[in-house]
Amino acid sequence: MPDGDMKKEDRNTGSGSRSSLLRRSLQQLRPSWPELADYLTAVLAGLAGSFAFAPAEQSYLIFITLWVLFRLLYLPRKQARKCWVLLGSLCFFTTFWIHLSMTEYSDVPMILAVVVMILFALYLSSYHALAIFLCNRLFRGQLFIKNILAVPACFILADYAAGHILTGFPWVCLGYTQIGTVFGNLAPVTGVHGITLALLLVTGLTYHGLRVRHLWHVAAALLLVSVTTVCGGTYTQPEKPVRAVLVQGNIMQQIKWDPARAGEIFSTYYQLSRPYFLGEEKTDLLIWPESALPDMENNIGDLIAKLDLMAQRQDFSFITGLQTYQPQDQAYYNSVLSVGVQDSPEDIYTFLSGNRYYKRHLVPFGEKVPFQEILRRYGSFFNMPMSSFSNGPDEQENIAAKGVRIASAICYEVAFPDEMQENIHDTTTLLLTLSNDGWFGTYNPATAEYHVSAGPYQHAAIARMRAMEFQKPMIRATNNGLTAVYDADGTVLAELPFYQQGVLTVSVTPRHGSTPFGIHGYSIVFSVIFGMLLIAGSHLLILMMTTTGRRRRIRERRLKRGPREHRDHLEAC
Repeated sequence: MPDGDMKKEDRNTGSGSRSSLLRRSLQQLRPSWPELADYLTAVLAGLAGSFAFAPAEQSYLIFITLWVLFRLLYLPRKQARKCWVLLGSLCFFTTFWIHLSMTEYSDVPMILAVVVMILFALYLSSYHALAIFLCNRLFRGQLFIKNILAVPACFILADYAAGHILTGFPWVCLGYTQIGTVFGNLAPVTGVHGITLALLLVTGLTYHGLRVRHLWHVAAALLLVSVTTVCGGTYTQPEKPVRAVLVQGNIMQQIKWDPARAGEIFSTYYQLSRPYFLGEEKTDLLIWPESALPDMENNIGDLIAKLDLMAQRQDFSFITGLQTYQPQDQAYYNSVLSVGVQDSPEDIYTFLSGNRYYKRHLVPFGEKVPFQEILRRYGSFFNMPMSSFSNGPDEQENIAAKGVRIASAICYEVAFPDEMQENIHDTTTLLLTLSNDGWFGTYNPATAEYHVSAGPYQHAAIARMRAMEFQKPMIRATNNGLTAVYDADGTVLAELPFYQQGVLTVSVTPRHGSTPFGIHGYSIVFSVIFGMLLIAGSHLLILMMTTTGRRRRIRERRLKRGPREHRDHLEAC
């Protein structure tokens, strides 16, 4: 054969091998129909689970999501990837309402907002996917130890990581789906993460028991459910009821930060509150929502002093949200201020006087832009109104108001119970959260119709969970809803509809004392998780030692049975 033909044949052979290798690689990447069915099932399970959260609150649907999750955990391959799709879908469908803050108020195109939300959901669920991947690597072949002990424990650690790393977003905790169910009894003992752990254990034990046909696993799940009914004890003691009035101004987000409308906004709130300031009606607490006064405290000190004097004359405490600039620190704060009746009649308002709370956990990009010197150059998304606040101190004094002690949280902060715990003591008698959820709704001027997203409902459900965890009433005052008061067991005492001006009057029973969760925080849950991982790790260590010993005995047996020369050679090696 001529040299040219041989070279040509070699080139053809090389290109053919490369193309066949490429085809094999593509075939490996392309999922089969059963795998596509698994991914589709994962997406649908995530969608179903989103309806377990508020506003739908179909609590039972979360068990369908968890059932599919455990089914994926028992697959022979790609468990972590498929669980990532499921949990990412759950996060996406549950928090899709966030896109409204981009599309409605920052001029971000809808397609870009959807992409951002997909990436955000995948990020939130990546902690859980990584935890499942590591459990698969460490506990390969040990299905019970992996899926019933290791995965639930690491799932809670992933929840905690997602809620704290990079400021955190602890919004899609599965425990929030169980308000009003038997699992909610765990709230004052273990907090929301303990409820999530119980859901995982009950579902996992049931699935494993039915899969291997061992009924004792199912019996253990039923026993765990029965234990949750015992945890619903009373840990705090009631005090004398107080009368609270919450004012919902329903100021449209489009005009809230317009300086030209500041007088109109104040007039709206004052007219709704006028009967109490003039003594025509009586109350103990008069509460306005977050940033109700649309100006810096520095500019309206005289106005606040007048409101303080009027409140003292009518014997009530006036609490409002506002912004404060501290010249000494050159810092802006999102604040809660209480004036009127305080600890003593001599307490009068002066600029930067006490009896206030500064928000400590700011909303990323909404109240504080990280690397703002760089990012603010790249579009309106990084220049939303009021996005230059500073963080308040971690530990702050309770607000004193007409004989009660109030632990405050502003808006997003109410989703961080471990941070709230630092300011909730035995002497704390009420919880208060001021919020403005107007960013997460839409208004059509042509039809004068409002549309409420799922966000404010979920925000209110989180506030209810805090009341249950600390067994103290939660007062929630908002600009446009959902303004509500929740009792110590999470019962809704009263609420105002969305997008409606109004005044909510309710009698609240303050409570002192502490729950186990209020004293120990997540230490109880982490102790249980540590025990679960200790058992799983001990089992893995024993298994490794047993396997190593078995291999050594096999080598010794082979050594004795082999030829003498071979045995001598092995011994020499």
